[in-house]
Amino acid sequence: MNKIKVLHSTGTWLPQTMVWLYEQISNIPTGKINNMVVCYKRKNVDQFPVKNLFSANNENNLFINRVLNKCGIISNISIVEQIIQKEKPVILHSHFGDRGYIDHKIAKKHGIKHIVSFLGYDVGMLPQRDDWKMKYEEMFKIINLVLCRGPAIANMLSDLGCSKDKIIIQRIGVNLEKIKFLPRRIVPHQPIKFLIAGTFREKKGIPYALEALGILQKEFDNFTITLIGNATDQKRDIIEKKKIYNIINKYNLSNKITMTGFVSQNCLFNIAKQCHLFISPSIMASDGDIEGGSPFLITEMAAGGMPVISTTHCDIPYVLGRKNNTLLVKEKDVNGLFLSIYKLLTNPQLFEEIAVDNRKFIEDNLDVKLRSAELSDIYQQILKK
Repeated sequence: MNKIKVLHSTGTWLPQTMVWLYEQISNIPTGKINNMVVCYKRKNVDQFPVKNLFSANNENNLFINRVLNKCGIISNISIVEQIIQKEKPVILHSHFGDRGYIDHKIAKKHGIKHIVSFLGYDVGMLPQRDDWKMKYEEMFKIINLVLCRGPAIANMLSDLGCSKDKIIIQRIGVNLEKIKFLPRRIVPHQPIKFLIAGTFREKKGIPYALEALGILQKEFDNFTITLIGNATDQKRDIIEKKKIYNIINKYNLSNKITMTGFVSQNCLFNIAKQCHLFISPSIMASDGDIEGGSPFLITEMAAGGMPVISTTHCDIPYVLGRKNNTLLVKEKDVNGLFLSIYKLLTNPQLFEEIAVDNRKFIEDNLDVKLRSAELSDIYQQILKK
């Protein structure tokens, strides 16, 4: 039996903040699926190696470019179309809605099935513009399937005009083989170590996390904070970075906080092992940007045994156990975040119960092998339609 050739299309392979995409693709069972990745730019390839990677700046494609140049058609053919012509995939899977729009006419031209995954800004921020609403309406009529991480995003896609029978909730799983379960415990008279991590972007809600900890000082002062991440060169991130520093100064947190900047995944996990509590209070940003259902790091930290303080933003309630969900608060609710943190710190038994409950929930529902096998099934089913 010939394997099903699937071409995954993404802008860059691969930012460190998109480890979830690497785990998803690399764990798809290879018995029936032959995965390939096409991108326009490569980075961190040593951290995220894939067997069949094609990119616009990849020397492996020089031969294709030379042949097309001789034919005088290179300027009109994208790297995605070049690889479709060369490798003959039967499914094109575009990751992010804007990438899907760029790819959808190519898929139609070559008569192959087309799946688009929506993952955050593409469903929240881009549709704030009328031109993108029209582009999506055009794309939804043509593509075969739309994937998203949870019911909140599914409803948003339906509101944007995507037929419900084209929408499938396909959760992103975590690699439990890489995440050792270390249930956190509070030790009397020893400092509590809080972890905050993410790009300095409004949707991450980092200022609200820091403000809640600033308030916590009045009741409980024996703690430290590790803040992993930084701003990119985007204007919106630079603005958010200033807000973060303003909160640190307002509550005199500089003597409690260690800021690491961006770090590798291995470094992040090593730091996380030393921390007790992960705070990730996501919000809908003023420009409409949202999480792609839920931050992948929330699931990873919970799987490792760390309780999570977060919000009911998008699909976050669907990636945590029932006990942890009782601590979720509304977006931008600083006092609610403070109360949830304080409740945990004054209830060590609940601290441990949440860790166990989260791990069980993730093992049952969000193991990457389970979810990637589900994706393999989706590929096989779409070819029968």
